[in-house]
Amino acid sequence: MEVAFLDDADLPSSAPAPAGHDERARLTALIVAAEPDVRRYVGECLRVRGGTDLRVHEAATTRAAAELATQAPPDFVIVDQSDGLEGLSHLRVIVIVDEVPYGAAAATPRIRLLGRPFSAEQLTTAVEQLLRGEER
Repeated sequence: MEVAFLDDADLPSSAPAPAGHDERARLTALIVAAEPDVRRYVGECLRVRGGTDLRVHEAATTRAAAELATQAPPDFVIVDQSDGLEGLSHLRVIVIVDEVPYGAAAATPRIRLLGRPFSAEQLTTAVEQLLRGEER
């Protein structure tokens, strides 16, 4: 798994070069969370999903994530609720929330809500369903 991190101070004028080009990296995930511990936990959960076939980019803010997404579009985004969806709503997104409102399991086919606390299995299931476009 390849991981890249970006925050507002690091906004590039062009997409960041990957740490090492890996032809096996088939999917790209973008993790957006202000807290490094949240980004690390989500990354570990995703590692369970696929290991080397997944490229992970991390951003501390949605501003940095939106910039990165315009230059290197991810296959899906995981956003911590504190960051919102500004600039990312056109992508496939999993939003981590404290509580999923009753009847709101999927806001749209491209947006899923994942309640805290969650396990690696719950996260990877949500990712698989999102990528396949499945309804819950």
